[in-house]
Amino acid sequence: MTQIENKKRDVRLDIIRCAALFLIILCHTSIGLDEVSPILAKLKWFIGKCGVPMFIIISGYLNLPMKYGAKDFLRRRMERVFIPFLFWCFAYFILYVIIKDDWTLGMGTEDIFLRGTSAHLWYIYAILALYITTPILSGFFKNCSKRLFQFYLMIWLICTIFPYYYSLTGHRFFDHNVTYIGYYLRGYIGYYLLGYYLKRFQPHWLNCNLGFKQLSSMGAILIIALTFIYLGYYKLGMTTVELSSYTTVVPVLLSFIALSILWKCKPNNTILCKWIISVSKYSFGIYLIHEIIVQYFNPLIWGNIDCSKVNDIVVLYINILAVILNIAISYVMVRLINLLPKSKYILG
Repeated sequence: MTQIENKKRDVRLDIIRCAALFLIILCHTSIGLDEVSPILAKLKWFIGKCGVPMFIIISGYLNLPMKYGAKDFLRRRMERVFIPFLFWCFAYFILYVIIKDDWTLGMGTEDIFLRGTSAHLWYIYAILALYITTPILSGFFKNCSKRLFQFYLMIWLICTIFPYYYSLTGHRFFDHNVTYIGYYLRGYIGYYLLGYYLKRFQPHWLNCNLGFKQLSSMGAILIIALTFIYLGYYKLGMTTVELSSYTTVVPVLLSFIALSILWKCKPNNTILCKWIISVSKYSFGIYLIHEIIVQYFNPLIWGNIDCSKVNDIVVLYINILAVILNIAISYVMVRLINLLPKSKYILG
């Protein structure tokens, strides 16, 4: 999610980054939809869960293989990610204390350390882990064959089905079962390497126009994703949180569809392109700030709306409008903060 400077900018990456940002904030925004239409709320949730995977895929696309030494790479990433993370942990803590008059953030001190002072800051732990392993990943996958790369990604995809195995059998990961084979293969690393795979091999399906064959393939993938949702809910009794975990197959499949479609978007409007690039450039800062809007501004702006008296679709539109307004306010805040000296240590 951090901004990477490129001599020749690929607007497709900016489009995907902006779309991912929108989907993440959409996922975090809940204005009456759960009460008036649980189905629409779940639909919004699953679509929104495509955001983080697309961010990680773009990070892998841009960061792999490393363009400079491991020490320099890690130093830059710490400056651009870890220091802003510490700043915003402190900022969210102070805001909570002032507004809620609560020094515990509603949880224990240990939880504050493990989770950060705002729920969305969990992502920083994930991306830092990927950055730390980047020197190793870069060295290995830079020289591996396309077939070996595909083999790894296939194993990673298979491992995303393991949560269904746990629900079906009642086993857990630490029951010493066959799923240990995926211990080092599951998780966000698959998204990260998928980004590198797309850049290195430029598969035909990624760059070709949307035709009947590709739309049919995406439709088949969507049906598979919906089947897994059905099996999880109605056959295995899995919760929405379990089904939508980023290391589970449904977000992987939905993110793949979203990325495939967005990659083919080529806006010709110069003004639109400038706005997309600008929002993309500050996307990490917007991500860090947006929860301020969700937690403290949304109740003030939308709190007086009685959603029970409004059509379900209208409530969905209200949530989408809230996301657009959130991005706009966060963008203005980021641009103002960017005027400060050393703002990179705040915004990344």
